[in-house]
Amino acid sequence: MLPMSTAVAQEFSQAVVPVVSNVIGVGGVQWKCRVEIRNDFNYPLEIFVSLPGVEGTFYQQALDPGQVIGFNDVVFELFGLRGVISPLMVQTTGRRSATVIATTYGIYDGSSTIPQYTPTVYGKGQHWVGMLRGLTVNSNFRSNIGMANLSEQSAPFTASLQLVTGRNVAVAEINIPSFTNIQVSALSLFPLVSEAADFSIVIDSPSPEAYAYGVVIRNKSNDSRYVPPGAVLTMNRSGVVDPKLGKEGREKRDRR
Repeated sequence: MLPMSTAVAQEFSQAVVPVVSNVIGVGGVQWKCRVEIRNDFNYPLEIFVSLPGVEGTFYQQALDPGQVIGFNDVVFELFGLRGVISPLMVQTTGRRSATVIATTYGIYDGSSTIPQYTPTVYGKGQHWVGMLRGLTVNSNFRSNIGMANLSEQSAPFTASLQLVTGRNVAVAEINIPSFTNIQVSALSLFPLVSEAADFSIVIDSPSPEAYAYGVVIRNKSNDSRYVPPGAVLTMNRSGVVDPKLGKEGREKRDRR
């Protein structure tokens, strides 16, 4: 996060990579994240990079026009840390953000898994809701769910399980402190998905800066697939699936 004196004195833009890591996962896989930050403009930028909620993580650098900086293991190379999983925040002086590109990969038995692109979220949101689709838990795959609250207050998160699109079959409530990220297995969150394919989880939170993502991992190779949040699909009274962009859409439908 920006120092208070800098935040007050200058306008800045924001980009967030929902998850970066240097952590040992299931089966001894070491998960890392490669990050590239570049200045695509014809004027210099100043960037401030941090892991929100992880004390002492702050990096500042000026970028000349067209300059690119890259880190193969951003958590360790930039902050000297291991055993960390967190969102990555990049703040840029001015109204336009530097471009941030992130890929996640695992190291296992001396070789790397297939790198997976992790989309960057630019700007700040409001009341947040999103659907994580295509999750699977069985003998071949496992799925993880990540949620982050980067606001200054603790916030409730609601996770709703949909085995059939548009129909909630289970709900979990989680309170996440300010500037905190959690990642849990879908199975621990919803034990009834011990053998389930292509299910969805809807994440809803009033936090002004909420982030969520899913990861589907092949058990044998540990290759992963990042699952970004999408528009929420709901079932109308005729049994037809409708795309709705959050709680307000659902409330309007229910009043009809």
